[in-house]
Amino acid sequence: MPAEPRQAETILVVAADLQNRLVFEGHLSAAGYAVLLAENGKQALEIFEANHVDLVMLDVLMPVMDGLEACKRLRDTEKGARVPLLLITALGDLQTHEKALASGADDFLSKPIQYVELLLRTRSLLRIKRLDTELERSNRCISAQCEDLLRAHEEKRRITAMIVHDLRGPLASVIGNSSYVLDNAALDRTWRGALQDIHRTVDRMSRMIDDLLDIARSEDGVLIPRLESIDLPLLLDDIACYVRGRERASQHRILIETSPALGPIEADKDLVRRVIENLVENSIKYAPQESEIRIEASPLGGDRLLFRIRDCGPGIPAECRQKIFEQYVRLESGG
Repeated sequence: MPAEPRQAETILVVAADLQNRLVFEGHLSAAGYAVLLAENGKQALEIFEANHVDLVMLDVLMPVMDGLEACKRLRDTEKGARVPLLLITALGDLQTHEKALASGADDFLSKPIQYVELLLRTRSLLRIKRLDTELERSNRCISAQCEDLLRAHEEKRRITAMIVHDLRGPLASVIGNSSYVLDNAALDRTWRGALQDIHRTVDRMSRMIDDLLDIARSEDGVLIPRLESIDLPLLLDDIACYVRGRERASQHRILIETSPALGPIEADKDLVRRVIENLVENSIKYAPQESEIRIEASPLGGDRLLFRIRDCGPGIPAECRQKIFEQYVRLESGG
């Protein structure tokens, strides 16, 4: 399908001399442009405001309002901020050229005007304007697409958070019922092992849901730590017992070492617990069987604590260490 012909671009020519106006109109009309004429800066402002104009050519020396003043006033209007302005002058001194640029002009032509130079400057300025208009249109389109993507992302995140939150009830029911059945001393060993696997898996899913909810609250800026006094050695012992119970097949030795100077701390117990449990479980996953995993805690000065989880695993490659702080990043099994 052939492209539609482009509408003729409109040029406003402002010159005090009628003959000059007619010469400009003849050259530009022959080149395919629509031409509007004005005889002074005041009239030019009125015509510019009432019409669509793609380029303005202004003579510097004019009665009522000269080209320099008209150029400044055009630049101060919303429409004139992006329209190319070309000043025409017979004054060839550097001071006049500097005033022309200071007034907001994009370019200037010196008299006598050469036909070829006139068309070259005209085409160049109009081409720049078309590119600028296209860039602005593209930026608006990209901005609108970004807003749509952000809205879609927010809606997806909201729905995901709602689904994750609603999963807590069914999982709590599975954990409760499996614990109830496990309390039956007459339960067959095979069935007991299967139920224990179910219990551990569902418990892990429940903790993953808590992590996802914390991430969502953190992104919303509403993750507020619930501070309480914590006996840290007791908490670490509880974590070690919990992990040993869940990872019964593991043959790792979990050791705890805390500084004697370490007293009760003020922290969010659930958040601290989940962080340490995740690190210990990661050690169990990658450390050699029958090796030691050490949980260490010591004061670091002021109100800060230093936690270390040590194991004999391969460690994280140097090139991947910054990635571990990104959301949902998973390294290769050897990392």
